[in-house]
Amino acid sequence: DNPGFVFWYAQCRDGGPRVSHGENIIKAARNDAASAGTVLPEAVAAHFFGHRYAKVNENAKDLFTYHTAVLLEWDHEQFTTVVELAYQYGLGGYGGKSNWVEDRDAKPMPALFEAMPGSLKAPWKTDRSEIRIIDVPARNLEEFKAYLHKYEGPKKRFVDPQIKYSGPITI
Repeated sequence: DNPGFVFWYAQCRDGGPRVSHGENIIKAARNDAASAGTVLPEAVAAHFFGHRYAKVNENAKDLFTYHTAVLLEWDHEQFTTVVELAYQYGLGGYGGKSNWVEDRDAKPMPALFEAMPGSLKAPWKTDRSEIRIIDVPARNLEEFKAYLHKYEGPKKRFVDPQIKYSGPITI
C-alpha cells in the first residue's frame, strides 16, 4: 500500500530518528513541517560528489570504481541531505551500516537499522536499485567536506572524496 523504492532517514529532525519510505516520504516531510510550525524547507544548492570505498588493498578495478551521490543544502541551514542510488535493500541487508551516519559501527546496531521498518530489512538485490535519502548533521557544504575528511583513509570510510559540481537550485 506504499509503492516506491525510496526511503528517507530523518536523523536530524525533531522527533528523533525515523525512516519513511515509498510515497509516504512526502507526507512525512509535510507532517514534520506542520509539527514544527514551519513551512516545508526548500533546497537551495546541490553538490555532485563521489568517492571510492575504503579498502586497505585496492585492486585495479577499485581504483576506477567511484560511488557518487548528491548533497542537498536547505534554506533552514540545520542539516544537509545525501541522495544516492544503490542496491535495493542494501542497508537493510547490511544492518543499517550507512557511511552517512556517525553511529555506523554501533553495537548492537546503528539507529538507522533500529528505525527501519521490517519491510526494508532484507538481503540486498544487486539487480535492483533504490533511492536513499539520508539527512546528515552537516549544515552546509563546508561542514560536509569536514565529515568526508574525518572518515577519509583506507581503514575508514572514504578514499579520494571529491565534490565535482556545485550550483544553486533554480526552477
